[in-house]
Order: sequence, then C-alpha cells, then structure tokens
Amino acid sequence: MRAAPGGAALLAAVAIFFLLRDSPQEVGLPPILDGLPGGKAAAAGSAAKKKDKQSVLADWSAVLFSVDFWLVTIADVFVYFVLQGFSDWTPLYLREQHGLAPLACSSGLFWYEAGGIFATFSSGFVSDRLQGNRNLTSLVYTALLLPSIAMLVSLPASDGPRQLLLLSAALFVAGAVRTPRRLFHLPEPSIS
Repeated sequence: MRAAPGGAALLAAVAIFFLLRDSPQEVGLPPILDGLPGGKAAAAGSAAKKKDKQSVLADWSAVLFSVDFWLVTIADVFVYFVLQGFSDWTPLYLREQHGLAPLACSSGLFWYEAGGIFATFSSGFVSDRLQGNRNLTSLVYTALLLPSIAMLVSLPASDGPRQLLLLSAALFVAGAVRTPRRLFHLPEPSIS
C-alpha cells in the first residue's frame, strides 16, 4: 500500500513523457512568439528547423553526458535530503526538545511550509534587485538558514506564547531558504 502513490507518480510521469509535445504547433496551436515584435519571423525560422528523432536523441545524449547536468543533479539530491529531513524531523524535534503538543508541532511545520511559499515570491524579487544574480540570491537566502537553526537549537524548553512565536519565526525563516535553491537550475537570461 505504501508503494501506491509512488507507482501512480511513475505511471503519470511515463504517460506525460509520451503525451507531452515539444511546441504548441504540434497540436495545432499558433506559435507563442506571434504576439511579440519580430516573433513571426522567429517562429517561422524555428518551424523550418523541425526536429527529427535523431536530433532529439542527440539533444538528450548531450544533456545526459553533460558534467554540469550531473553536478546540479547531485547537488539537488543532497539539498533535497537535507530539506526533506528537516521537514520530516521538525515535529519530532519540537515535541521531544521543546515539549510542545502535537497541534503546536503541526503549527510549527505550517510556518516552515509558509516560509517556502513566501520565498517563492520573494526570491524572484530579490534576484531582480540584484540584477539577476541568482547565485548571490541563493547565497543570501542560504545565509539566513544559519540564524534560524541557531535560534531553534538555542531556545530553552519552556511553555508560553513567546517560545511558540520564536519557534514559528525560526521555522518560517528556515522554510524561506528552501525555494531559492531552484534558481540555479534556471538558465541565465540572455540580454540582447
């Protein structure tokens, strides 16, 4: 029974792999560049370069044999393990170290996830303010993780709204770090 969600996700991934199309033109839709200045010429040029199966296979092999691809993949695996462990162990830590009730532990996990939602929006804004420097943006957000973890560890176990407020703030900041890591997956914008 535990494998059912994973199996369903695997089946969905295989179905999407075979059903997803490369461009809107393949399903009879107009090119997405038609609305932009000079878009029709660019779309006509790209339609002339219709990819055949050999070029798609060459693209896939270029990605699979790329060192950069594997470095990002390995880094993402390690980051995922850390973040998933943080998400899984937070309720247990709050219950055992701080003596919180299960409902308060769930509240702490809520603030961790809310921080991730906040970071989704704020990371783009911060990246824009830093002239699109995604590496610096990721560094800024990651630097926020250390104070939040230090606050979590240093708070004494006590009852009261102040402790719950500080724990929630620390978990919110820790959650806010997890989304910007996706910034380094995106290609750098080309400015012309």
